[in-house]
Amino acid sequence: KEMSVFDKLWMCLFSRLGDLCLDPRPATRKSAGQTLFSTIAAHGSLLAVGTWQAVLWQVLFPLLDKVGIESGLASTEKSGDQLLIHHSRNTEHKQWAETQVLTISGVARVFV
Repeated sequence: KEMSVFDKLWMCLFSRLGDLCLDPRPATRKSAGQTLFSTIAAHGSLLAVGTWQAVLWQVLFPLLDKVGIESGLASTEKSGDQLLIHHSRNTEHKQWAETQVLTISGVARVFV
């Protein structure tokens, strides 16, 4: 069945937010993830069953895969920035690990 215009708009929004969850900037990834998962939680009940399947298979599951890949490829070298960075986030790998936790917990909340 054809997706409604309303659901197509939601899919576009979720897809773009999913893209931002892979941004090189950690703060952008965090904000995008929080926005994506809180929007799904708040408005997911408005979606048709077919749209839910599309959200899962075209946005959320691919996002889990991509975040896992990026986390695995991320550098474990300490940041050379002159800015003070807490030791829990002082490598690219730790920052991607934080994104991975946010993504996994967000996807898990979708199923609860």
